[in-house]
Amino acid sequence: MTVESRLRGAVDIGSNTIRMLIGEYSPARGLVIHDSRRHVTRLGKQMENGFLLPEAIQRSVEVLAEYKRCFDDFALPSQHLNIIATSAVRSASNRLEFIETVQQDTGLEVRVVDGAEEARLAALGVCAAVKAAGNKLIVDIGGGSVEFILVDRDTNLLHSRSVEMGVVRLTEKFITRAPLSIEEYLNMQEFVLEKLDTVHEEFARFDLTHLKIVGTAGTYTTAAHVLSGQQEYSPRLINGMTCTVKDTKMFLDKLSDMTLAQRLEAFPIEKGREDLIIAGLCLALNINSCFCQDHFMVSDYGLREGALIDAASR
Repeated sequence: MTVESRLRGAVDIGSNTIRMLIGEYSPARGLVIHDSRRHVTRLGKQMENGFLLPEAIQRSVEVLAEYKRCFDDFALPSQHLNIIATSAVRSASNRLEFIETVQQDTGLEVRVVDGAEEARLAALGVCAAVKAAGNKLIVDIGGGSVEFILVDRDTNLLHSRSVEMGVVRLTEKFITRAPLSIEEYLNMQEFVLEKLDTVHEEFARFDLTHLKIVGTAGTYTTAAHVLSGQQEYSPRLINGMTCTVKDTKMFLDKLSDMTLAQRLEAFPIEKGREDLIIAGLCLALNINSCFCQDHFMVSDYGLREGALIDAASR
């Protein structure tokens, strides 16, 4: 089998970011990446009425057209691609319009996955990068939803839950200014804690002894990058890195006193995430508190990598 025939392509169409990956995977060698790209398009912006905004669709289609050209450069056929859409498209009243527009303008076939399939794919990606003894609670903080995925030491999926409280939704609902208003933060935290009470009740019926929380997606990787002290982002460094609640809270405190521009200047935060990072850290810290954990591990790999691994197994 040639290298080209082993290549697969995957796209994770999220509520805030669209991420593309081209690579090959085998259990023996792991994931070998040939191309990796990401763009913030804020597809899930202002979805109070349940519709994807035309300008958000246009931004996203333009990015997907670029990714299609990348797939063509690698001569990847459609059967070797796994194009996944999650919370924003899943909950949109005009999701069919989005899917059809992508198909017509780019030729890519988008697969809208439910929360359970999103959890399975995220677990595939994370477990390929982070090895830890005992049960792992994988937390994927997205723009539209948060996925909670419990896997055992052999990476068997024990339980999952998708909750519609992603960072785009929370930010638009609660946060109106920077520097941060304490009142707005406390209102958001109260909302988050109410949701987490139900989540914890579900997962408490499983063995949570020696539990490890493993976070994936932009909030966790941004926190890990900042706390690592490194200027250049390195997936190899991020995969398996441990962050303490204490250090993460200090990072949040510093961000809270800054304007959006100051956050971008002071820290290596991706443009387009400077307003969302407060909601993300609120989620991360309160999830740890809910499960009585004083630290979390981080995985650069997540849904996108899981989608590629899934495509490689077909």
